[in-house]
Amino acid sequence: FNTHYAVIEATSISHITGRSVVGAEVFTSNNNEAWQQYPWSMKNQSDWALAMGVNRFVYHTFAHKPLGDEYRPGMTMGPYGVHWDRGQTWWPMVHAYHEYISRCSHMMQQGQAVLDILYLTPEGAPMIFTAPKDALEENGSIPDKRGYRFDGCSPLMLLERAEVINGKIVFPGGTSYEIMVLPNFKTMTPELLENITSMVEKGVRIIDTPPVKSPSLTGYPDCDNQVKVIAEMLWGTLQTPDTICERIYGEGSIFWGGKLSMDYSDSTLYPDYKSTREILERMNIQEDFVSQNNKIRFGHRSTGEKEIYFVANRTGEFQKTKCVFRATGNPELWAGVTGGSRELQRYATKNGLTTIDLEFEPYESYFVIFKRGKPSSSHVKDGHSNFQGYSEIKKLEGPWELAFDPRRGGPEKIIFDDLLDWTEHEQRGIKYYSGMVTYTKVFDAHDVNRNKSKLYLDLGVVNDMARIKLNGKDLGVVWCAPWRIDISGAIVEGENILEIEVANRWINRLLGDSQEQDANVRTVKFKDGLLGGKEYTTGRYTFTTKAAMRSFKFTEPLPSGLLGPVTIKKAVLK
Repeated sequence: FNTHYAVIEATSISHITGRSVVGAEVFTSNNNEAWQQYPWSMKNQSDWALAMGVNRFVYHTFAHKPLGDEYRPGMTMGPYGVHWDRGQTWWPMVHAYHEYISRCSHMMQQGQAVLDILYLTPEGAPMIFTAPKDALEENGSIPDKRGYRFDGCSPLMLLERAEVINGKIVFPGGTSYEIMVLPNFKTMTPELLENITSMVEKGVRIIDTPPVKSPSLTGYPDCDNQVKVIAEMLWGTLQTPDTICERIYGEGSIFWGGKLSMDYSDSTLYPDYKSTREILERMNIQEDFVSQNNKIRFGHRSTGEKEIYFVANRTGEFQKTKCVFRATGNPELWAGVTGGSRELQRYATKNGLTTIDLEFEPYESYFVIFKRGKPSSSHVKDGHSNFQGYSEIKKLEGPWELAFDPRRGGPEKIIFDDLLDWTEHEQRGIKYYSGMVTYTKVFDAHDVNRNKSKLYLDLGVVNDMARIKLNGKDLGVVWCAPWRIDISGAIVEGENILEIEVANRWINRLLGDSQEQDANVRTVKFKDGLLGGKEYTTGRYTFTTKAAMRSFKFTEPLPSGLLGPVTIKKAVLK
């Protein structure tokens, strides 16, 4: 579903009312999920929601599992939801993704959201707020806001909550805005127009064409005359100028005329984003964030102590780009995946803007933090860049020992001479295996020259998640790019024992069980009396509800397992 407008409306309300938490039901499917999703496939949309302002995820949905772990994937919500429950193959590893979402959500609940444009909706109901199309960067069903971020606001909220401070529209406990764009509507009640007039007089800047009458019969016909009188006072005339002009009124001003005052349809009530951007630039207000290659999305929160920017690569390709932030101070990079932080070494600050060279792995995200009270200027540390490089020092080649779960149809122990996609194996128990498999390799590290550098294990290609243990030490789960993990504290000179536990998805085993060779060879009888206590013939290894299989249309298993190459890399300065 393309429901981004609902996210914009919900986050707008939270920003205006000063509520720090915005919860949303996430990853509800529409008859086609069929166990396809897992944390890596969901990261891009997770980051989109965080950047847009959603900071509490409510997953759809955790299905009840009354039949025991042997009947997996178990009961579901039919074709709906992302099957977010303990029946998933990768559930023992999902905590790493949960920790990432928790860290990012916590950060995006701090202070207030930073936005520039406030779009006022027309009076009357129902009214769904939709911003100008070009205010969003096209990205399928998850379009991103551009450098000047915006909210929608109802007339009631404006009347009841808005204040004017230093020429900005401010909502107590909420967000402030540089400019307000009124809908190109011919009507407005006298009460609302009087309020807007007072705000402009106190310093607010608005974009609008004057209304000519009231939409209400209250006080009719005097209400229409009141609107005309107030509009003529505020705009100076009801005759629309042919070109864009600025009308000074009190301490504020109105921008109107030309393409700002064209006739719009009901679906496009506002001037295009480009025109509003030109007005903001004319006001000497720079965009909040710009990436040189236009591939990076962002969100921005502000506290009394720091400016918090969430930045994320919205593509599946590596990105290296200059990013410009409307903030100053010594910048730091905080990583949501690992929880680590470090100072950035190269940046330049001028006229309230800070330019930083940033790098992003596919769909990578992190926070750039500017702490208040720390002066900043152009800063380049000799021999350092903002990101380290990686030099391969050892490739783990040769055979691997794999341990499958026989309860899921795989061999308890088998040797792979080389890393291989499970789906390419001749054994059906491997080809159609779903679950966890442990890869074990013993390797010698006498030839690893550390030179006090950090060492990393790079998995290459892995489908779909992996837990790394080295010499018995659990180093954590790798679930997203760049698919590598720090092994500096676990590797030893001499013999090392590496264990990599890999999980794939349910699709492969469900597909295998649906085929004649593996179909209807297991008899099940539930102890709790389900199905009347009668014996039930089912597939060999999996059990799920019939409704969940209606959308299952796979004919080939999905790539699975550790494909590598698995290498040890050393961190190097660029």
